[in-house]
Amino acid sequence: DDNAHSQFHLNNVIRADKLKLGHTKFHPIIALLKAGIIPCLMTSKLAGTKYEEQVFNFYLWLIWHAKEKGGILRDEPIVLMIDELNQVQGNNREVLVKMIREGANMGLGGISMVWCAQNYTMIDSVIRTNTTMGVIFRQSHEEALAIKKDFTLSDYWMDRIKMLEKFECLLVTKDQ
Repeated sequence: DDNAHSQFHLNNVIRADKLKLGHTKFHPIIALLKAGIIPCLMTSKLAGTKYEEQVFNFYLWLIWHAKEKGGILRDEPIVLMIDELNQVQGNNREVLVKMIREGANMGLGGISMVWCAQNYTMIDSVIRTNTTMGVIFRQSHEEALAIKKDFTLSDYWMDRIKMLEKFECLLVTKDQ
């Protein structure tokens, strides 16, 4: 039945009124974003599969095109959360850099990105340079040094990053 694939139903969400899509053919990720829900693109479920980068490439470009001029999400604020970003950068660098550089200025809401990584230095330098806030957990010397440089931190804060206890974190920002 073609209608079974053209509707997207989601119960018990805060903004369920925005999910009344009728017979329009939205991809489920776009429907979630339209409803104001932040999807978390979790790399661990696909890690090591031969389709890992292609799956994320599909989702990222799908979202980008929905934000472009005339797209269904053009004037919606979009927040993406990507877990272990370093695992999906490879062939997805072009769209990720595009989202980081141009996404904030798209439509009324723009694209904001929340990303997680255990290896900060493995994140593309363009993405790191355009990241304005970080929640930092204990890091090795090399990682702490890169964070110090990217966020213009003092030696004191770099040393604190290296000495954080389990479950402790620091919020760092490039804003003055």
